Amino acid sequence: MKSLKQLLWAGAAIAVLASCSAEEEYALDGAIRPGEEAITISSYIPGKRATDKTAFAEGDVIGLYACQTAGTYANSFTANFMDNVAVTKGADDWTYSPMMAWPSDENKHLSFIAFYPRSTESTASAVRYPFTVNSDVDQQVDALWCTIRDAHINDRNGTAINGNPDAAAFEAASGPLSLQFKHMLSKVIVQVKLADGYSGTTAKLKSLSLNNANSSGFFALNSTLSSASGGSWTSNTPTNFTLHTDTDEPKDIITTAETVATMFMIPQDITAYHTSLNVAYSYSLPDGTEKEVTEEIYLPNTWEINKAYNYVINIEPDIEMINISPSIVDWDSP
Repeated sequence: MKSLKQLLWAGAAIAVLASCSAEEEYALDGAIRPGEEAITISSYIPGKRATDKTAFAEGDVIGLYACQTAGTYANSFTANFMDNVAVTKGADDWTYSPMMAWPSDENKHLSFIAFYPRSTESTASAVRYPFTVNSDVDQQVDALWCTIRDAHINDRNGTAINGNPDAAAFEAASGPLSLQFKHMLSKVIVQVKLADGYSGTTAKLKSLSLNNANSSGFFALNSTLSSASGGSWTSNTPTNFTLHTDTDEPKDIITTAETVATMFMIPQDITAYHTSLNVAYSYSLPDGTEKEVTEEIYLPNTWEINKAYNYVINIEPDIEMINISPSIVDWDSP
């Protein structure tokens, strides 16, 4: 990441706040100030799974907020330094405008909140991130969050990254602001398989849907910037999601579990909304018996932030009882 040699300043005044309350003002008159250094951006997303957001692509846009305080951050965030600034990934570097400088006084702290993708909704704020899950499963986004508390020009890691003081233990005295993003949604994987012991049996998936799962809400970020989970979700918009339709080519169901859909969903108590998988399939037994079956499977669990849930639909045709074996994987684990 290259530091910029020149700063483009907007002709505006920025308030310097103590605990985010006004203390003094200074004007930015557009002059290049010797010795000042632009705040440049780098990014990192943990995770190694192919469907996760593990790297940013050119054109991706982050929403960045910053609160400046005279001394230590006091658990109340006001976007007085940067307010949902659009930070865009270029071919090499991240860019935003106007460029902002690190305060030269190390006692003037900057605390940061960042979200991906950047929200353009009017209700969005530093501690309230509205989000709607795309009804098209193939177009769903792996939404991310990041916080840095009490950074300054000589310690750009601050005192905590994503609520973790240990992550900020290394003192970064130079270089860009390193935004280390975490997943804020739940990853839901749905697979189908034919149970063992059905040699000569053929089965085909006709349709599959996820029903009564909340699709819209907002992420309330902990304003103390001290929570490892970031915050909590509020949602109340039950929606049905089509994972496979009878207009698609029927999918062969074999004895090896195959993924039908990978979704990025709002964390929620799915038992409270009777969230279910509705599956329709057909089968043909070796003796010539053919049948079509439709089953509704109510799901266990509460979907939690940064957790992956793998649901395997295990089909036993002659029993016509669908077993499901859920497992939960910590999304941060390799």
